[in-house]
Amino acid sequence: MQSLKENSNVLDDAKLVEKIYVWAREGARQVLRGRSPEAEDVVQQLCVRLLEKGKQLAGIDETALQGYVRVAARHLALNFVRAEGVRQRFSSEQKLIQKGAARLDEPSERGEESDALRSAISRLDEDEQALIVMKFVEGKTSAEMAAKLGITEGAARTRLYRIISKLRDFLSSGAGCDENGS
Repeated sequence: MQSLKENSNVLDDAKLVEKIYVWAREGARQVLRGRSPEAEDVVQQLCVRLLEKGKQLAGIDETALQGYVRVAARHLALNFVRAEGVRQRFSSEQKLIQKGAARLDEPSERGEESDALRSAISRLDEDEQALIVMKFVEGKTSAEMAAKLGITEGAARTRLYRIISKLRDFLSSGAGCDENGS
């Protein structure tokens, strides 16, 4: 088997780049079950990773490189699938909360559930309440909330996710209730 030149970058050889592309795409498609656009994203992420590793992979033989590329592609694809699952769960939770927030404004729908939700929200810190209001009352996106708070978009999403989890815990344990138990 051919090995890479000691002072070269993995992506310097055009024929090798083509092979890496095929290996990475095969590894990603195994996990993504043939979803081509997502597999292409994984291949691009892997190429960036290979560029970052650069000379660390110099001297490695082609068989070892093939194994590395396929495993790395599968791992990146699995991370993609996991992130997709988190996004879907978060999205469905947002829809449920939005549905609940809309119901809070309807006088005919006010009942024990809306009272418990209000009580749980009142137990949150002011910053947490502000995020809930921005998201579910004002309808702001994660990017808009992040800009307003001076944090990254990822941090805004993470904070919101944790707040929603906290609310869920309050409601499931009955901790959203006030001192009178209502």
